[in-house]
Order: sequence, then C-alpha cells, then structure tokens
Amino acid sequence: MKRRVFLIYISVVLLLCILSNSYIIPVSSEETVAVGQSSIVNGGFEYPNLKDADEKNTGWVNIVYDDPAYDTNQLSWKTTATDKKLEYAWLRNTTVPADMSPHMKPITVQEVTEGVGASDGMQFAEAVANEVSSLYQSLAVKSGENYSWTVHHRGRAGVDTLAFIITDEDDSVNYVKPNKNQSDRFQQILTWLKGTGVTAPDAGTKADYTVYTTNLKDSNSFESASSGSFFSFTKDAEHTVEFKISLISSEKADWGEYKGSYYSDANKNIMFVLTPFSSSFKNSSGNADPSGGNLLDNMSFTDKKGNNLLINAGFDDVAIPSGGYKAFPAANASSPTAGIGWCTTAADYYVEVGNIKNADSYGLGAKIETVTQNAPTIREGKQFVELNANQESSLYQIVDTAPGKMY
Repeated sequence: MKRRVFLIYISVVLLLCILSNSYIIPVSSEETVAVGQSSIVNGGFEYPNLKDADEKNTGWVNIVYDDPAYDTNQLSWKTTATDKKLEYAWLRNTTVPADMSPHMKPITVQEVTEGVGASDGMQFAEAVANEVSSLYQSLAVKSGENYSWTVHHRGRAGVDTLAFIITDEDDSVNYVKPNKNQSDRFQQILTWLKGTGVTAPDAGTKADYTVYTTNLKDSNSFESASSGSFFSFTKDAEHTVEFKISLISSEKADWGEYKGSYYSDANKNIMFVLTPFSSSFKNSSGNADPSGGNLLDNMSFTDKKGNNLLINAGFDDVAIPSGGYKAFPAANASSPTAGIGWCTTAADYYVEVGNIKNADSYGLGAKIETVTQNAPTIREGKQFVELNANQESSLYQIVDTAPGKMY
C-alpha cells in the first residue's frame, strides 16, 4: 500500500515538472521578465532634427541613411532602396490644416451642428413644387418577388401627412394634369377617401388602405361605373385597378422613417407615388396652402439583393450651386434635368428640391458649419517618415535581443 502511494506521489511530481518546463519561460536569478520593453532605436524618427532646419517650410526632406553627417547609431534606420534614401517629414508652420503637410491631406465637410437638416446628405424635396400634384417613378418588378420600401418624411410648418401609393402603371394614359387647377388621379382618390371619413393618422404613425378604381381614362379621369362611383374599398367586376395607399404623418421637428413591403404578382411596371394628403403650411397671407409642405428624403425600394430601384432617392444627384431651393424640370418633361429621376403629374413639369447647405429656405432651424476631418497630426514628437522615399522599399533596423527577455 505504501509503495502504491509513493508511486502516485512520484507521478504527480513528474507531471508538474513537465508542465512547468512546457509553459514557463526560464529566467535566471539575475534577470526578470520585462514586459513592453523595446530595443528599437529612434522609433519616433526624432533624429536627426530636420524640422528646425527647414527654413523654407517645405515639410519634408530625403536623407541618405549612411551620410557621414549623421550618427548611424542614433539614426539606426536603414532602407532596402538602392538610393539609400529615407523620407523624413513634419508639420509645416501654419494653422491652415490643408497646408500643414504634403503627406496628410484633411477632409473638409459641411455638417449640421444645430437642429436637423436633411435626412441624408444636404438635399431633400418638397412633395409639390408650384401646384398640388404627385411625384412618381416607374419601377420594373419581377413576378414572385418581395420588395421593401422606406420613406423619410417631415412636416414643414407642423404635422404634415403624405400619401405613399403603389399601383400598376398604365402606359396607355398620360398621368400629367391638363392644367394647374385640376386634381390628378391620385388626388381624386384621396378626396374620395376623405369623403368616406378617413383622416390623417397621428404624427409618427402610418395607416394603410387599399382602394380599387375603374379603368383609367386618358382624360385625367376614370371609366364610369354602374354604382356611380369610380372608387371602392372592395374589388368587383368594374373596380379592378388596385391602389395600395399608406398615409404617413410627421412632425416638423425631425424626419420620420416609414417602412413596408410589396409583393409582385407578375413581371410588370409599378408606380412609386408620393402625394400630399394634408399640410400645415400657410402662405404669406396666413391661409392654408396645400402647395407647400410634406418634405421627402432618403427613400428606397429594394429588391432581394438589396438594390435600390429608385433613381436620385435622396435628391442629392442634382446640383444647387446657390440658394436654398430650386425647381428642376422633371424626368417626364420635354427637356428633363439630368439625374433628376422623378416624374411629376404637375402641368408645369417641375420638381422642387431644397438645399439646407446654402440656405434654410424651409425654416427648419438647421445650422451648417464647415468641419475639418482627419487633420494632420503626429502621434509622438515632431517628425515622422514615409515608408517609401523615391522607390518602393522597406525600412528596417537590426535589433539586439537577449534570452529570457520578453519583447
């Protein structure tokens, strides 16, 4: 029994010795393990001091590493370049970030520092330009596929309500109003909805409806029905054209984000339509003005691969060099604006785009400032080097190491 206990004891001792030899770095009685020590010489490239000798304020110079003018032990760095050159650099004596270094170029951007600007970028659109109308794009969809949509919406003077509509495109009719004072087909549907008792949803929410109409006529109207109404909440033999409508309401204070989905039952073109349901905007006389309000930005209609089928979805693809807004000829105008993307039912064929960077024409209370990003800096000391001077090469130095030391 004693012999068995003794053998177990010896086995445990041997196992501890093996583990100790496998995982512990041997250190002599005169040495300790130094953590984080470095044998790199001139790691911050502060020798030689070339910045203080830069009388022309160039910000850089190439030197030869074995030049007798320098102490090679202090310099320490070498290069594989055949010309033996190291490129030293420093920040120039200037307070202008763009001029501080030929090696580091900052980025200057304009940012909203107070209030809320556009939902994305610096531009957005108003649902109508000069007359009550609808913005739309025609999108090709595939049978059996699901699509996701996003609309960012904002009130201009208070709570505005937008109607987002999806319907099959009928290429046999003209969707543009014959004159400014008429209501387009989408507005006619909304007028009927209101007549049935439908009201705007609460701010920050949406309400979905499906309306069926008779076939569209090219005279900005619909085929007559035996019921006496062009419109119905139910599909029947006469009311066959489907309009999926989402009413979305948003405050002025910030952009509301609204999402939904669409399933395509065939290969076809659909219309992605945006039109005002109600607006809090008032004209200079203090009267309600439906031709203002309902701000739009940062929209998407994406397929299963995540591709956004909308063109100019954030309204930043057209330039506004000055002023807080501009009316552009729409994509369906006789001379459309390049990149505008959006069609309109307006008789004057204009799309209004706002630019918060140039001016706050919509009274959103946003303040824009120029901000410098990635300003030139040196992590330590006054100098740094660029890896390659005149040639593609490598920097190196020979480092002494000692056994038992941790580097």
